[in-house]
Amino acid sequence: MSLKLVAKKTLSQRIALTPSLKKSIDLLQLSKFELLERISDACQENPFLNNLQKDNVIADFSFDIPENASLQESILKQIPDIFGNSLEQDIAKNLTYCLDENGFLELDSLEGLKKADSRLNVANLNELIDTLQENIDPAGIFARNNRENIYLQCQRRKLKKELLKLIEHLLFDFGGLDFESILNSVKNNFSGNLIDEATLEISKCDLSPGLNFQTTREIRPDLNIKVSNAGEIDIAFIKEDMPDIVFDDDLLTDFKGADSLNEKTKILIDQAKWFISAIENRNKTLEKVGIYICLFQRDFILGNRIEPSPLSNKDIAKELNISPSTVSRIIREKFILVNGKNLSLKNFLIPSVSKTKKLSPNDFIQEISKVIASSRVQLSDQKITNLLNIRGFNIARRTVAKYRNLSGLKNSRKRK
Repeated sequence: MSLKLVAKKTLSQRIALTPSLKKSIDLLQLSKFELLERISDACQENPFLNNLQKDNVIADFSFDIPENASLQESILKQIPDIFGNSLEQDIAKNLTYCLDENGFLELDSLEGLKKADSRLNVANLNELIDTLQENIDPAGIFARNNRENIYLQCQRRKLKKELLKLIEHLLFDFGGLDFESILNSVKNNFSGNLIDEATLEISKCDLSPGLNFQTTREIRPDLNIKVSNAGEIDIAFIKEDMPDIVFDDDLLTDFKGADSLNEKTKILIDQAKWFISAIENRNKTLEKVGIYICLFQRDFILGNRIEPSPLSNKDIAKELNISPSTVSRIIREKFILVNGKNLSLKNFLIPSVSKTKKLSPNDFIQEISKVIASSRVQLSDQKITNLLNIRGFNIARRTVAKYRNLSGLKNSRKRK
């Protein structure tokens, strides 16, 4: 047997990230304040960038925040007054680090915490979360979703029992139905005045109790939504905060008049032109993604739905013909002004539990509850899964177990 050396040529395609492309990607994920800082630095470093806006927008941002202004720090200071047991305090502190920017518990982080801490069991954890929800200020913190957040705020207002019962009924007993359909279904059992009171109390609730904590007075929204009397929404990119950056043609003329451009000057010219173009593309992408999200969640914005419809980065990317990673970056630290309140763009994105049906986590919990309530026998997670899959949900048993645990529903043995 003989050995031979053979050379073969193959063709393959690979996406290469150029330095300018990497910088463009970086600009996408900057918050408004971070972007303004980047623009300010660029204008100082590159003489060919000219800021036509005389006012210093960045100076308007005051970051002299008092020490106790952070939501996380505020919660950590309240925990010792709520729990006397050191173990419960420790777990409560870990739960604080599972909160997202809106003050809601991130379900994935909560699952990770349960796996990492052997001291936790579902019953004790849910009981501890309930205690935090009842006592932590502001109201609504540690909610698992928008419905729970709204109910916690209404509960904290000490409303009359009949009114609170109706609010609970509206929030938790109707799955993914739109709010208008829900109201029509309860008119036979509750008076019109009580229904009006309930909708008024719900409309008063803060959908982002963590985001709208006192530190967020420094947040500047990127998009503004105006709702007309006819129920139409107008979405506009807020340009007032953005500096007007232009290329300094006069300076370029001066350089050309003096002598030929050297290599360093050419690099500065190219960088200035690229920077202006990259900022424009970043803002256009943000406007395009923001408008699509808002139009998709129109019913939620108008108050016709209690929570947003299921929507993911992939859904947006497919519709707008951009990369899911671009969507992920562009919604980071971006905010919308809705009825005088700042909402994170992430507020409008809810993952679908099922691949075959658009179903939010809270809607899925409602479906599990309905299956359990409608059965005369105690159903195991596997049997619940089988019944849901017959209806076309296409989910796994572990998914049912996960959301049953998160909702506080006991397993079949403990439900007897």
